[in-house]
Amino acid sequence: MSNELVKQGELTQAQIELIRKTVARDATNDELKLFLYRAESLGLDPLKPGQIYFIKYGNSPGTIVVGIDGFRAKAVRTGKLSGIKRGVLRNDKGQCIGAWAEIYRSDWQHPAREEVNMQEYNTGKHNWLKMPETMIKKVAECAALRMAFPDDLGGVYAPEETGQAQEANDMSSVKGVQLHGVIPLS
Repeated sequence: MSNELVKQGELTQAQIELIRKTVARDATNDELKLFLYRAESLGLDPLKPGQIYFIKYGNSPGTIVVGIDGFRAKAVRTGKLSGIKRGVLRNDKGQCIGAWAEIYRSDWQHPAREEVNMQEYNTGKHNWLKMPETMIKKVAECAALRMAFPDDLGGVYAPEETGQAQEANDMSSVKGVQLHGVIPLS
């Protein structure tokens, strides 16, 4: 099985074993194959922090998680990303009620802009409790990156955007892992 994986991509046997022992712990052979295929097809490196992760709890199917750095790396590789701006939206009392992000492309006159509402995403748990403004800005940025680069990021979502992803995020926070983008394997 491992020789088959080495032939599929540019990873060495030693790198695949390192991924199996660290990044994709507890992955079945098929899940590992799918994870490595997905990482390769997205052009992300499982050995680089913040790009792509494999998460599995108990006997449940694994989940492929794309980090904010993976989103950004994909956008940069298009050669068309010319800037990112993001910030929080505040009400008249100064409270954060959401976030916005603008993604600038060199071939567009205007940026892709996305605004997201805090109430739609904030779970009040874990990182949302500790740093809600950072979390909501990530949601806005991921949504805007997906809007600006649909061919490259279509179907890739931040964990805060989906129910299943939020469950994975809740569980991972207990173990100290911060997740930013999710692709379920099931």
